[in-house]
Amino acid sequence: MSIQTFELSGMLDECDLALLNVTIASFDLNQEILFIGSTNGKVLKYSIASNNRKSAVFSTELLTTTQITHSPVAVKTMFYCYKFCVVLCVCDEQLHFLHSDQMQLVSSLNNKVKSVLCVAVNENPVNRSESASMEFVIGTSRKSVQLFYLTQDYRLSLLRQVSIADVPAAIAVDNWTVIVAGSNAYHLEDLKKSTSSIIFPFEKGSLSRPFVKRIGHGEFILNGPNALGVFANSQGVSQKPPLTWSRTTFAVSFCYPYVLALDDEFLTVHSILDQIQKQSIPSPGWSHLRETNGKVVVGSNRDLLVAMPLSEEQQITGLLAEGRVDEALVVLSNYESVTKNPTEDFYAFKHKIEQSCAFVKLKRREFNEARRLFLDSDLPIETLIAMWPSLSSNSKFKCKEINIDELCSKSPSNFTGFADFFTNMIMHYINQDKVFSECLDACAEILVNLYCKTDSVRLLALVEQKYFLTFDAELVLKLLKHNKQWHAAAIFCTETLNEVEASKIWRELIEGRISDALFPGSQVVVERASQFTNEKVLSDLLVWLCQQGSHSLVLPVLLDRVETSNNRSLFHPLNLCSEFDSFPIFVIDFLEKVYNNCDYNVNMLLCKRFQKQLHLNSKDLKIVCSHETTPELTMRERCRSFLETTTSLDLKEALNIFKQCTCCKTEALVLMRRLALHEEALDMILVDEIRDNFECAVAYCEKTYLESGEKLFERLLDRLSTSSLCIELIGRHGNKIRPIKTLQHIPDASKLKDANAHVTKALKCQASENCSRNLIKKAVVNVAHNYKMRELQIVKSLGPVIIDDDSTCAVCNGPFFESSFILLPTKSASSKRQIAHVSCMADC
Repeated sequence: MSIQTFELSGMLDECDLALLNVTIASFDLNQEILFIGSTNGKVLKYSIASNNRKSAVFSTELLTTTQITHSPVAVKTMFYCYKFCVVLCVCDEQLHFLHSDQMQLVSSLNNKVKSVLCVAVNENPVNRSESASMEFVIGTSRKSVQLFYLTQDYRLSLLRQVSIADVPAAIAVDNWTVIVAGSNAYHLEDLKKSTSSIIFPFEKGSLSRPFVKRIGHGEFILNGPNALGVFANSQGVSQKPPLTWSRTTFAVSFCYPYVLALDDEFLTVHSILDQIQKQSIPSPGWSHLRETNGKVVVGSNRDLLVAMPLSEEQQITGLLAEGRVDEALVVLSNYESVTKNPTEDFYAFKHKIEQSCAFVKLKRREFNEARRLFLDSDLPIETLIAMWPSLSSNSKFKCKEINIDELCSKSPSNFTGFADFFTNMIMHYINQDKVFSECLDACAEILVNLYCKTDSVRLLALVEQKYFLTFDAELVLKLLKHNKQWHAAAIFCTETLNEVEASKIWRELIEGRISDALFPGSQVVVERASQFTNEKVLSDLLVWLCQQGSHSLVLPVLLDRVETSNNRSLFHPLNLCSEFDSFPIFVIDFLEKVYNNCDYNVNMLLCKRFQKQLHLNSKDLKIVCSHETTPELTMRERCRSFLETTTSLDLKEALNIFKQCTCCKTEALVLMRRLALHEEALDMILVDEIRDNFECAVAYCEKTYLESGEKLFERLLDRLSTSSLCIELIGRHGNKIRPIKTLQHIPDASKLKDANAHVTKALKCQASENCSRNLIKKAVVNVAHNYKMRELQIVKSLGPVIIDDDSTCAVCNGPFFESSFILLPTKSASSKRQIAHVSCMADC
């Protein structure tokens, strides 16, 4: 990074000194006075004045000269203390005190401080109670460090003296802390505690020149090994990262926040904020470097120049002019960190720079950085809108810095990136409530146009947002239709309560007159429409959806509105049945869901609807016993379930409805059973004694028995004239028929079959009772005859039994000598028959 942080201006040129035959050995200055110590023991005093000429910032005028030594010895070090009107001069290892106004040595102080190799003024004095005094330390050739203080009346006192292990080459002081640069190490001296320690050693000759410089309260910088500028404090080496400079560096100065380092070739500028070198200036023959009162003076033995720090504003402006945006932002950040109590002017400048950098970043398509800078600088929404003129019809806003239309036309692939950046920025301003009323329409145009082109899915969610409703509804709807975002337009209409338009758009989408890839279908339409506040529009749309076959989707909405609607007339079940009369099955589905609602008595209406629907596809009673699955069978099952469970139905009136249709006998039987009209029910069933009717009658009796325990089988038995059906009924349900009834209905013995067990049981029950002897005699004869007939049938079916010499008894295995025997029973007719002796079976 190369930033112009300082600019050089001439102060004292070579010609001025050449005339006086002066070679600069040291110097010091304040605002208006410059003192130069020469190599021959002279001290020159100049006045300094600033001017506005472009060739120089300062002009100098020689005021006077004086010789402070008898021999031509160089004045190595100078410190000018203008408060005391005294200049400290180190010459020939002595510290001289020169009165700055009279340019004469202070006689009372001469020859008091000797063996001086280096000196430094304590800018953070330990004796704060003595305001009219100055403190300084010296390093002596006798390997000691001495702390003095000088009063305004030129009284000199030694405050502290400590011995060190090395000959000092340079020295710096802050309060009680002194750092001494020796020949092979840096020493840390605590004058208050009289302790000494080594900061770090170095090999002799490894440094171009060991030096130390105080740069702040308790902070120092040292010329360390490996071309590093090492920071130190009262504890030793600081945690602050070191600076990197040249191995030949021999002098430094400090002008916050910059450290200037002078080497054989360059004067380099380093920032202590980020440890980065900012500037490099060629230094032909320069040997002096010193700062004072915010000015840095640098020069050779023949001339002096002033390195004036440029203001941060100048540095940043220069970097921006060269397009060095990142470096400008670094300088701006450092500038902000050191600015105390920033003013409104500072923030105005900061925001201006951030916006300038953001425009450059945006052109380079560094969108995240550009967004951050724009937001940090509070970019006006009008400027943002004006960046992309084609997205908005508002031509009132202007932006000279950038035109995104031009950038996209040069490279169409950039469109998506700019679109994402722009939508994010607009959304941020909206969420932060920073959009003024005059910018609302423009923001709406931008968002709709960009989302339609880049992210139609997000557009669906966008049109539902609360802030989106603040836009001009007609404008937004027009833009959505123009971009053929039909589903988004319908959703927006529902949010703005333009439900007529929403219904219209969705009908056209379902019918296919318009198309939208994001339209999910009728289910979403029903879900959205269920929130309509205009219930007439909702009702019309639901009827239309039924015409399109979406009955299952419509039904939940109708049921909800029946419960919650304020328009009790429009969504009354009776009115809805009339409205949806052309969808009879749907009406039945609807009525089935609401018939338990105590607010509406629709049970009789549901009966009529069931009867009407069953009549449309009339079938005879066989359908009840069929196992086929048909819609009509399902309808019958639903109807029977309703008739069997409803509690608020006028059963007699319902029976009259179903008796009107011959195809609804099953439903009529359900009602007759609930009304206990069993005689009438059985008469209806047994119109003809055919198998199907008989089975239906048996089923009726069974269900009645299970529900109420009432035994209708005897009544059914009285109505049967066919003996085979009587015997079958006795055989299947004889346990539910009284024995006397069983005996009364015994047919011919040959037809008893499976009913014989029930007849036998009836005989046993009735033998002890006062029963007709003829009736019992007839039953006994029939039963005996039936057993005899069965025995003959069994013998006949088995065939003859042949006994030969090989036949043996199944019990004793002996042969047969008699003609009588016993035939043992077998499990089946195909099994081998076994015989046994009569005597063997008697023993068994």
